[in-house]
Amino acid sequence: MKPLIYFFILFTQQISLVWNNCPKQMEAIPGGNPGSCYGVRNFNWGVTNMNSALSFCLAGIGFNRKRAFLAMPKNRDQLRAIINWAKEKNLPSEGSAGFWTNYIRIQSASDDHLTFEEQMAIRQNRSLFINNGIRTVMPDSLWRNARQPGNNEENDERCTAQKNPHTKEIGIDDFQCAGQQEHYVICERSPESKAAGYN
Repeated sequence: MKPLIYFFILFTQQISLVWNNCPKQMEAIPGGNPGSCYGVRNFNWGVTNMNSALSFCLAGIGFNRKRAFLAMPKNRDQLRAIINWAKEKNLPSEGSAGFWTNYIRIQSASDDHLTFEEQMAIRQNRSLFINNGIRTVMPDSLWRNARQPGNNEENDERCTAQKNPHTKEIGIDDFQCAGQQEHYVICERSPESKAAGYN
């Protein structure tokens, strides 16, 4: 009887791998982007800046060297699904850190040749926030509220993240890519990234 049970478990695991078609340490998320695989940089390693986070995902560290990007939800429902999954993976609840997302403003507002009004216009232009590597504009519905992106006069907040979802409302904010506020890392290997040649 025991060999039969062992065979059934092994068979089920193999079917699951074929069904998900995800690299090692990655998995599909119910309600996430269809066809995407998700994985985390060990949350015990702490937070990091966006550049290091993206480098980790692109290198496919721990994912059989399969390249990925940062989490790239397309709508609030997908963002909520990623949050619920991250909580199941024990995303820390202390502090304000959440996780980076793959949207980045493609134009800097820190150019000294720009007037103050021009800088503010760039910082608050939602159409400049692009899915890095995929080149699609971040959907308006993902922003945390109507005041985002912010108009911080001191920092050029070009990167994006979901704040700590244990204590903060769902929705994306803009942050400095390498500022004081750092976040955890969730990687996503999506059909769009594979189609763009990131295999």
